[in-house]
Amino acid sequence: KKVITPGEKITVDLKVTDLKGKPVASRLTVMVVDEGVISLLGYQTPNSINYFHPYNGAGTSLMDIRHFILNKLKKRPAVIARNMPKKPNSPVAQTRTLDRYSGAKDKRGMLNSVSKVARAEVAADEVAALPMGGAVAGKGGMSGEARVFKVRKFFATTAYYNSKVVTDAQGKATLTIPMPENLTAFRIMAVAMEQNAKDRYGNGEERVKIRRKFMLRPSLPRFANYGDTFVASVVVNNQTGAKGTATVKIDGVGFELLDKNEKTAEVTNGESVEVGFTIRTMRPGRIRLRFVGYMGNQTDAVTPPPIPVHIPASSEASATYGVTEKSILQPVKLPKNAMPIFGGLDIHISSTALTGLQDAVRFIVDYHHECTEQIASRLVPIFSLKKILDEFKLGKISDREKRDAIAASGIARLLSTQQWDGGFTYWPGSYRSWPHISAYVTWTLIRARANGFTVPPRSLAKAAQYLYNFSASTYRWNYAGWYYAYTTRIMALWVLTQMLNEKDVSKYVRSKSNLLRYGKDLYDKRNKVGTFAKAWLMAVLFRLEGQSDRVKELGREISNTAVETAGAVHFAEATSEDIKLIMHSNSSSDSIVMRSLMEVDPTSTIIPKIVRGLMASRIKGTWETTLSNAWALDAVAQYFNQYEKDVPDFTANVWYGKGFVGSKVYRGRSMALTHKRIPMEWLVKQGDADFIMAKKGVGKLYYRLGMTYVPKNLKIKPAERGFVVKRVYEPVRDKSTVVKVKPGHWRIKAGSYVRVRLTVVAPDRRYYVAVDDPMPAGFEGVDMTLKTTASSSLSAGTSSYTSFWSWYWYRSPDFKDMRDDRYVLYWDRLPAGSYEHSYLVRATTIGTFNVPPLKAQEMYAPEVFGRNGSEVVEVVK
Repeated sequence: KKVITPGEKITVDLKVTDLKGKPVASRLTVMVVDEGVISLLGYQTPNSINYFHPYNGAGTSLMDIRHFILNKLKKRPAVIARNMPKKPNSPVAQTRTLDRYSGAKDKRGMLNSVSKVARAEVAADEVAALPMGGAVAGKGGMSGEARVFKVRKFFATTAYYNSKVVTDAQGKATLTIPMPENLTAFRIMAVAMEQNAKDRYGNGEERVKIRRKFMLRPSLPRFANYGDTFVASVVVNNQTGAKGTATVKIDGVGFELLDKNEKTAEVTNGESVEVGFTIRTMRPGRIRLRFVGYMGNQTDAVTPPPIPVHIPASSEASATYGVTEKSILQPVKLPKNAMPIFGGLDIHISSTALTGLQDAVRFIVDYHHECTEQIASRLVPIFSLKKILDEFKLGKISDREKRDAIAASGIARLLSTQQWDGGFTYWPGSYRSWPHISAYVTWTLIRARANGFTVPPRSLAKAAQYLYNFSASTYRWNYAGWYYAYTTRIMALWVLTQMLNEKDVSKYVRSKSNLLRYGKDLYDKRNKVGTFAKAWLMAVLFRLEGQSDRVKELGREISNTAVETAGAVHFAEATSEDIKLIMHSNSSSDSIVMRSLMEVDPTSTIIPKIVRGLMASRIKGTWETTLSNAWALDAVAQYFNQYEKDVPDFTANVWYGKGFVGSKVYRGRSMALTHKRIPMEWLVKQGDADFIMAKKGVGKLYYRLGMTYVPKNLKIKPAERGFVVKRVYEPVRDKSTVVKVKPGHWRIKAGSYVRVRLTVVAPDRRYYVAVDDPMPAGFEGVDMTLKTTASSSLSAGTSSYTSFWSWYWYRSPDFKDMRDDRYVLYWDRLPAGSYEHSYLVRATTIGTFNVPPLKAQEMYAPEVFGRNGSEVVEVVK
């Protein structure tokens, strides 16, 4: 069948023959993918011949320099026309623009690109939360005779994928595929390889459309911000064969309806009409909508994916931590002008200090930039805090199955950045291996394998070979100086010495004598590296030769750099350009030194002081960066697993003001974390009060009191603390489509294209810079890499960041990322100067939208940042 109804099953008959029509037993890969998605990517059904037998070009191109030396070309006789092919078969006649070496590119056109398109969620509780069930009987209000509405809610871009379809001896196979409920066309693609000889290939494709005579197609923003007001639209399509009156109703949860909930529209046969309902977001979370409609006896009902509602102003958080063997009293002063519907006082109590790490875990998990280091750092708490993550209640990471899925996905993403030389890139799609990133990712993969996750042996062996080659090298990396080179070589050895028993790694690479030779060489150069690198080197030599004189000397030198107070120890590093390239921070030194001392000298008296200083150095419960949080979580988790010895036996009772909050009994060792949230709405009614925790019994009680709130005033003021930024919306065609009403307030015509121009000024050299530009919910980003009308019509006359001349005239970002709700630029190294970048959006949803500030920030020095103020964008008819 070429046309089916939503949710219907299709039968796909496959037949494989050779050139002469004889049947061939073969293995096939069958894919059923949304035609709209793969058309955007320009994706074609794979032709295996092109992969296994590629055309090898001559590798040359033609250039004509005569127009440089001739003032006037002479007239030449007309050339006799020939029947030439429209497109040249040889790349000799094709001139291609030179690509920049350093720019990361997005690999479009591969099948796995399809998975980048967001799939719709199918929430099990969604229908239950609405007034009507899955099958809706309409009568009266949706008036007239009784009607039955089947709600469409299962949407998918990839309906089916199977790489192991095997035909019989007659070359035949049959598949039965349940289709989703998208109203679109799907392409059925089959790629065949001969089962036995495997020297013949083929492919085929068909299309199937999913249609209804009466169709509702929601037209909604991909997200919203708290306080936004917009028109939630649904497009009514009439294929009934006659003109009629359509009746459409909206319902759902999580929003305020500012319109009547039922509307009618006249729809001519073969045409469509948009019906809109004005709504306003009520609270952060998710909006769930449902549209129900009919025309005559034709009905349709659809539940689109939930719309996430963000907070346009950053939430504010503060926390205090403590450990006590007695009762405590903590005065609580509530924030002024806090939004009652958000936040509250979070109380965490436990008998183990490990449970005080949840803020650091949340920081890593929720961090929205995703370079290779940040992906790897997100996995570290999964491996280091495996025993207690179930108790943290931090969304997906607290669910074991989802946590394992996050880890497996993260491992796959890390492996996708591995290059031919075994190293790993800093950005997906780049082609340059970064030595220190490669060492860090390899260490993460070692931890993954130790925790039972699958890591391909060949990938680990290649990574080890890369690190071995780098540790044996005597040259410095072209991006940095000798400090970086020596430090990264030591880090590479530190990782390699954790692979001494990995049988998949070459014996030469894990040879103790070879590694010791390079370790001794770096020991002689130890004065050229920092304290944390000496700590790594101490652990390396300890693993290779035990408690040698070199190990003892390194321990003495590390102790001499300690800054000690009565209760804590800290290690300060000298700042340099190279230390910024390694993404280092002061807390990272403390974590690395403590981890090495626990291995080399576990009885050292300064270890408890290091951990106390490290825990005290947190700001709002976290350390400086994703990397410093990862190092600290790993070290602190190891410390408490190794050194906590008291067996708890006590009862804790908690009060806030005159209200009793709860009680908890602790008997024996437990990783259990007791969490109680007092909502801000209740706190506001109670006012400022004392928090009292009464403890009775033996053992230490660890507690955390955290206050989270959002100010009522969602307007954020500009700030310049290392960057100056500016954002301007400009019309692309008609000047009247974009109007600046007043500073911070824009009025834009719906359907128009808008150029967003960003300006960033860096007064000094910056490292690992992220420029984050949130979009209004009424905008849709225009991805110029997709095959769309906009990309083809708007790209004319624009310069390319990968053009040859761009190397000389401006510095392109190292990575660009267009997401549903923001556009982000990244620079690994940004020299001082003024930079300008623009991208295109389209105003798609009518409404009034809050726009969070544009922000530039050093990711590994977050105190260096700059932002503009909050803005408002109106999208009008």
